[in-house]
Amino acid sequence: MFLRLYRVIRRFRSGGSFDAWLHRITTNLSIDLLRRERPHRDTAALEDVPEGVSGGTPSARAGGQESPAGDALRRREIRRIFATLSALLSRKQRLAFVLREIEGLSTGEVAAIMETRESTVRNHVLQARRTLQEELRRRYPEYCRLDKS
Repeated sequence: MFLRLYRVIRRFRSGGSFDAWLHRITTNLSIDLLRRERPHRDTAALEDVPEGVSGGTPSARAGGQESPAGDALRRREIRRIFATLSALLSRKQRLAFVLREIEGLSTGEVAAIMETRESTVRNHVLQARRTLQEELRRRYPEYCRLDKS
């Protein structure tokens, strides 16, 4: 940590809270360490998910094979949509959601990183999920599952 602090001390803005700045550096280092130490979980590529499970993009639902360029384009589009929608979340909701749902950390690990209770983490993730789902349906209905009711 001290090496990181030494390297970035020039970025500290005078007049700012040194304690908060140091806390953020420590938090980021802790997250980096957890990412390196945790076993990597097996994940399926988006294109490997069977049709009808996730809905997929319109071209994926059509059942046609996509080129590597089309696949890369689809991934960039998904990242762009997530960046847009996650900007609607509070900082705590976004942090809890990314660590729990994307990075795959346990609720306890996320609570330790955020220095809060597990129930608070679960609440942040639930609220984040709700916001993301509602906004995805509203702004990008073509990426949502079709209800067959």
